[in-house]
Amino acid sequence: SRIGAGTVRVVPSVKDLDKVAPGDILVTDMTDPDWEPVMKRAGAIVTNRGGRT
Repeated sequence: SRIGAGTVRVVPSVKDLDKVAPGDILVTDMTDPDWEPVMKRAGAIVTNRGGRT
């Protein structure tokens, strides 16, 4: 496992994905396939619930 470091971005919905910059820590309730583009540029991902992605 790895430890991530970066600016934390709390993103409540898919409409706010443009707020996540490369290397940011993405914090959200749950992800689905619509989140894939932002997941590729996030430095780490923290979710409350698991999803299909």
